[in-house]
Order: sequence, then structure tokens, then C-alpha cells
Amino acid sequence: KLNEALQDAIPRARADLAEARGSTEAGAGAIMTLVEELLGLRDGGSPSAYQAAVAEKAMAILEACSFQDMTGQRLARVETIMAELERRLARFSAKIRIPDAQDVFDRESILREVRREMLIVEGPQNRGAGIGQDAVDQMFG
Repeated sequence: KLNEALQDAIPRARADLAEARGSTEAGAGAIMTLVEELLGLRDGGSPSAYQAAVAEKAMAILEACSFQDMTGQRLARVETIMAELERRLARFSAKIRIPDAQDVFDRESILREVRREMLIVEGPQNRGAGIGQDAVDQMFG
């Protein structure tokens, strides 16, 4: 089963991801071009001619949105393959009793964690999770 995954499932998932990326890029590019054309339309003739031109561009935009269906199908296949690999790796790990990273003494990761805590190096915080400016001002005030 592992050889099947290595020879078939993983390469297929990689190909599906590449195709999904390509169709998403192509669809987005087509939509942006069509919207630019739509915005560039000028009412140089009759209202019915202008309306027909707008309707034609709008229909082309809807057609360009069809990439979403194919992308969704490809990503669903990748998701299935990844879930199966996750299950297999979990079983494999349990069979050979691979310890989790937290159970292994790793001097470098311990030093990184200590440095991060000492320097309060957290990177960008999610909204509401970081220290507020008022608290910082109060510490230095």
C-alpha cells in the first residue's frame, strides 16, 4: 500500500494541485480581463447595443467562473489522499512507537523556545490576542 501511495496517489495529488492552481490562475485572469473590458465599454451607440455588450461580457464572466467546479473536484481528491496518508502514517507511527516531538530532547528547539519567551518574540498577533498599546504605554509610562 505504501508503494501505491508513493507511485500513484502522491504524484496524482501533486498533479491535481498543479491543475487546480493553473485553472484558478486562468479563471481569475480571464475574469479580471473581462471586468476591465466591461468597465471600458462606452455608450457610443444605442442603449440596446450597450446593454447587449454588457450582457455579453457578463455571460463571459460567468463562463470564466466555471474553473471553481473543476478546482473543487481536484482539491477534494487531494483532500481524500491526504486523509488516507494521515491515517496510514498514524498507524505506522503507533506500530513502531515513534515518540512525538515533545517527547524527544531537542536542545536547539528548547533554546529557541527559551529565547522566544525571553524576548517575547511572537510575531504578528491575531486581533485581540496581543498586548494592547495602552498596556505597553503603561509599562513605559
